[in-house]
Amino acid sequence: MLQSERRDLGEIINVDEIAASREISNIEAGKFALAKIKQLMNKGLNFSQETTLSGIKTSQTISRARRRGYYIRLYYVGLETVEESIARIRVRAENGGHYIPDEDVVRRFNFRYANLMRILPQCDEVHFYDNGNGFIEVARIIDGQLLFRQTVTPKWMVELSGHIQKAKDSNRM
Repeated sequence: MLQSERRDLGEIINVDEIAASREISNIEAGKFALAKIKQLMNKGLNFSQETTLSGIKTSQTISRARRRGYYIRLYYVGLETVEESIARIRVRAENGGHYIPDEDVVRRFNFRYANLMRILPQCDEVHFYDNGNGFIEVARIIDGQLLFRQTVTPKWMVELSGHIQKAKDSNRM
């Protein structure tokens, strides 16, 4: 979706697509993705990484990229409920895409804000998209300011803005 809006994403690294195109496990695809990111950073080239933010590797990649002078722009795509996430993954799997067990989806969903809050302080710019209402940008953070982009804000973004404000109040952002 973002590829149609942005021309500066560089090479897009997506473990699921790597696994499918190379017919390898997600673990092997993850290793390939990390090596590719390292290669791109060594050359100073732009890249985008698709991630659920559930592991530590994304934070480590961002830290390494910042040390190398990269501008970090995060596009966060949110959904209202875990049931929506599970349903979307089932449809994707039925169409030949990667399946994720429901218990993994629930675990990731329950920690989505905590994982995001770990990453936000490292980002120069953040764009929040609602995927439940047609993939629309609902808010962004520019120069440390949270700016709402729509007159109606989805519930998940309202919840998230509370976490962001709490982090600001405690000087963690």
